[in-house]
Amino acid sequence: MIEYAARSVTGPVRKHNEDRFVADPELGLFVVCDGMGGHLAGQDAAQIACDTVLEIITAAAPFADEPTSSDTTMDYAALRLVVESAIQTAHDRIFETARLDPTKAGMGTTCTLLVIPDSGPAVMGHVGDSRLYALSSGTITQISEDHSFVNELVKSGSITEEEAQEHPRANIILRALGASNPPEVDTLAFTPAAGDTFLICSDGLTRYFVNREDLREGLEGKDLDAGADWLIERAVTGGGRDNITTVLIRTPDDA
Repeated sequence: MIEYAARSVTGPVRKHNEDRFVADPELGLFVVCDGMGGHLAGQDAAQIACDTVLEIITAAAPFADEPTSSDTTMDYAALRLVVESAIQTAHDRIFETARLDPTKAGMGTTCTLLVIPDSGPAVMGHVGDSRLYALSSGTITQISEDHSFVNELVKSGSITEEEAQEHPRANIILRALGASNPPEVDTLAFTPAAGDTFLICSDGLTRYFVNREDLREGLEGKDLDAGADWLIERAVTGGGRDNITTVLIRTPDDA
């Protein structure tokens, strides 16, 4: 069985937490959404996204390593399409909710998810600047790419990753669920190794971990609950201006 630990805390300067997450080890679905918008609309957008993704991925389960004639199994190319459809449907529902309720105008959310069955390939779905990391064979990798203004500056060489953390436009994201135009969804299928550890988190965590290696103590410990607590504590003591959500996932160890 996949192990996991999940935490979400309200930032010290925030009145409420607009982050939402899903952690369902039996389904193999883990999601982090970071909402935005006034009048509590951000948390509504994030909740709609989580609920929609859970609904659609649940309907598509169970997953199989190889396609069969059964209507209840699918290959992973198909699962990538399901993940993309789930996120796009969440966008549509958020956009329509905001259209019908002026108090929710402009609401949106990031969405980063991992579908990771007990065996076989895993699938990432991603829109926004929440992140997915992996610790595999001792190496920490950022699997997702931030859809943000400052990341484009970093990629162009205009600023460094360190400068991006304090950039005055660091909160501007270029893709989000609920925006006027449907966002392009990043998807990726890959095969985890036994004992791999994954981290899905909102930017309330990553802005206090400029270098991937700074995450190591939280990812490599045997106790995932302790690792999640450590990551949250480091973010809070580092400044903790934003809401902080972290979901740690570990694949079964063959040993």
